[in-house]
Amino acid sequence: MNTLNRTAAMWLVWSSVLSAGCSPMTSGADAGSAGGAAVGGGSVSAGGSATGGGAATGGGTATGGGTAMAGGTAMAGGAAGGSVVDAGTPMPLALTQLAAGETSTCAVLSNKTVRCWGRNNEGQLGDGTTMERMTPVSVMGLTTAASVSVGYEHTCAVLDDGTARCWGLNGSGQLGNNSTTRSPVPVPVMGLTGVASSHAGVYSTCARLTGGAVSCWGRGGELGSTSVTGSLVPVAVPGLINVSQLSIAPNSGTSSPLHVCGVRTDGTAFCWGTNSDGQLGDGTQNPSRVPVNVMGVTDALEITAGGSHACARRTSGLFCWGFSQEVGDGTVERRFVPTAVMTTATVTSIEAGNGFTLARTAANGLICWGRNGRGQCGDSAAFTPSGPIYLAPISSTLANVSVFVSGGSHACAYVPATMVTWCWGDNLFRQLGYDLPAFVSRTSVPDFVRW
Repeated sequence: MNTLNRTAAMWLVWSSVLSAGCSPMTSGADAGSAGGAAVGGGSVSAGGSATGGGAATGGGTATGGGTAMAGGTAMAGGAAGGSVVDAGTPMPLALTQLAAGETSTCAVLSNKTVRCWGRNNEGQLGDGTTMERMTPVSVMGLTTAASVSVGYEHTCAVLDDGTARCWGLNGSGQLGNNSTTRSPVPVPVMGLTGVASSHAGVYSTCARLTGGAVSCWGRGGELGSTSVTGSLVPVAVPGLINVSQLSIAPNSGTSSPLHVCGVRTDGTAFCWGTNSDGQLGDGTQNPSRVPVNVMGVTDALEITAGGSHACARRTSGLFCWGFSQEVGDGTVERRFVPTAVMTTATVTSIEAGNGFTLARTAANGLICWGRNGRGQCGDSAAFTPSGPIYLAPISSTLANVSVFVSGGSHACAYVPATMVTWCWGDNLFRQLGYDLPAFVSRTSVPDFVRW
């Protein structure tokens, strides 16, 4: 069934469900009383049918290991039941980019405005308040946004004119406006032009410039130089040139330093920052304040930095390194050098979260590996007591994806044929863009953002 027919079928099911006075069910309730059970122990969302203990969404089926464990029992993490509070119907909305941090999410719409949702304790949603938002709100004053990046508690955007704006937490100067005062609305990053992409981290931020240089600002020791002195305005990373792509871990947590990774135009890869789990990929566990080459990588097409691991898409395949459960090689061994991910799928894009990684395949589906205790793999499986861990990639439920993003313990994706945005995983701070019942804070079943 193609995407349009599947969407039509979804609306018919929603209509019949609503007329019966019920609401669709979604996987991942934290209490067994938070919803009914579906046939075979699965749950139903967006018109899919649950069989064999799994759950479906958007008409899809749970594949590649996405099966429920004995129907999902209400113990140590909940069952596979639980209703979405507002079933509704999807509102098609065209967007060009998604970005996710630890507990908040943003999207760039096709009209160049930005909307954000989720946690807002430091004003990281940019709507002028510090109120948590369950559904997307507009970022104030942005009408020409080209891209957005979401960090731990701050957010940055690049405008069409090559300048940058940041908002949210600023205790270490991560907004780049020569102050340490937080701002719930966007402020200009000082002295920065020709910005190709921005990358918000925890207490620091970096920008890749159109000429291939990189500038960073914020907490000292994380800015790509030997200095431990922070900077309230952008400073160039010494000796770093010809950079074609950059990634920063926005979800490392506040207690540990972050790491940054990038790719040069010649295909070599580099990282700097913390390295306790080998996430720099240089064969050691030694931290580095300056960029070091990822061992053996000369054919990198794309790189992504997660909480304690990193991955690279290469002409020779898909490789990861770092913390044991996040490498995707089928083992629980930490890897200090790039190691092949156990998959035969052709991958066209990758996104690392805090403990998991999503990749888009050539068929525009998603595969996922790593920790899935909050449903962040989107496989529609019921939760096991300790939360599933996938040591090799499994298939996520959503299909026909063009844009996707991994956050702290949640993820989102955009389906262009229907212009619908879907999110799944942790929802403790409403970072999924829709509400779950009381005492339910996670779901492994993708559901649509309530624009």
